[in-house]
Amino acid sequence: MKDERMTITLKSPTNGTYSPPQSAPPIQRRSKRMRRRFIAAAIPLAVIALVFFACFLAYSKIKQSAGSPTTNNAGDVVAQVGKLMLLPEETPTIAVVSDLSKLKGQKFFANAKEGDIVLMYAEAGEAVLYSPSLNKIIQVAPITNGPQ
Repeated sequence: MKDERMTITLKSPTNGTYSPPQSAPPIQRRSKRMRRRFIAAAIPLAVIALVFFACFLAYSKIKQSAGSPTTNNAGDVVAQVGKLMLLPEETPTIAVVSDLSKLKGQKFFANAKEGDIVLMYAEAGEAVLYSPSLNKIIQVAPITNGPQ
């Protein structure tokens, strides 16, 4: 038996030969696959980017609250109050108002809010109530050692 091959050539009226229409180019098939792969890779990357963005916002918020005078060192608080009034030339004792119920009835703390700062100058005999949220001095009073 001989290997028989048959070739069929169709003639076209324009150039003499006819070739059957070809299917869509393989590039289009690849582009669909590439799009699917891109989307499959982009979704996890977008999720990771959103997580990093949320962490960055949380870190910024924490750092900003740590930057307030209530939690910074004493030097920053004294410098901030020193911009608002003339302070004695000594290192103050600093306290933060945390429980207003314990301070009820004391005239010095009548307008105080939680988070306000008290600077006490023992040698000068002076106490300053400062509100970092308002950036204002609320009250200044002398310090007395006797009963009130």
